[in-house]
Amino acid sequence: MTNAPEVSVLLPTDSFETVEKILCCLRAQPRAGKLEIVLVAPPSSGLVDGDPRVHGFASVQVVEAADVSALPRARARALRAANAPLVLFAETHAYPNAEYLDRLVEAHAGPWPVVGPSIGNANPSSLMSWASLLMDYGQWVEHDGRGVIPDVPGHNSLYKRSALLELGDLDELMTADTIMHAEFRARGQELFLEPAARVDHLNVSRLRWALIERFESGRTFAGMRARGWSWPRRLAYALGSPLIPVVRFQRIRSHLRRCHDAPSLIRLAPVLVAALCVSAFGEFVGYLLGRGKTQNLYDMELHKVRYIGRREREIENDRSRWPR
Repeated sequence: MTNAPEVSVLLPTDSFETVEKILCCLRAQPRAGKLEIVLVAPPSSGLVDGDPRVHGFASVQVVEAADVSALPRARARALRAANAPLVLFAETHAYPNAEYLDRLVEAHAGPWPVVGPSIGNANPSSLMSWASLLMDYGQWVEHDGRGVIPDVPGHNSLYKRSALLELGDLDELMTADTIMHAEFRARGQELFLEPAARVDHLNVSRLRWALIERFESGRTFAGMRARGWSWPRRLAYALGSPLIPVVRFQRIRSHLRRCHDAPSLIRLAPVLVAALCVSAFGEFVGYLLGRGKTQNLYDMELHKVRYIGRREREIENDRSRWPR
């Protein structure tokens, strides 16, 4: 392939509008002209290969899928269609800084199968947003230590495509990034964090939807983790799930100490404890009954802006704040 792209950006979507802001962010990157954009979209999206609305990149490919709400399968399809040696699982609601792709690509000169960024908060005015962010990304929030690390974010990290394809059943593994990364470690491969690459992540902040997200993500993680386990082992982990909020609260408290922009633990504690307890209940159900349905979870992934407060949504949709 002449003028082969350097990085393939993989993005499931249901319309151009859903990915418009993240495409603006990527177009502002110095490496934009070396990116292949791979959109996984249903026929009703109106998106086509080389869509003129998706301009400023090396190429644009649209992979047709009847149901993009099954995000792990959609991402796996995009990965198989990608042409670049490096692939990025981008999100519609995570916005990179100006150095992001340069730093991640440079770090891939090393042997790591994946290089991850540090994480910031794209809607920092909400306590629930901070609770969601710290539960999902706490160990990388405002992290400034560059080097080998036990785990990196699953989304918004840059992978060697060949390393991912060697893992096997990607449709399943992409359901839980931590399990996918454990596969790398089991093969003796190390993961790398590049904090100069930073992504500001938009988080669910409306209480009801945030708790639904916590339950479904907890259940999904436990259901994936318990694949192939015996019933006695599933039951043991389910009975131990009430201890999870205590352990996670202590970890989050240690992460919070390095976060200059985060609220105090006293202010954050009520919503954080509620979210941790709901997540633990999700794990309890997942160990006993499996993953269950994740329709709400996947819709929040595609359309995070629907699940934030009114004032936050006004800021999010203000195009004068978008990268140019």
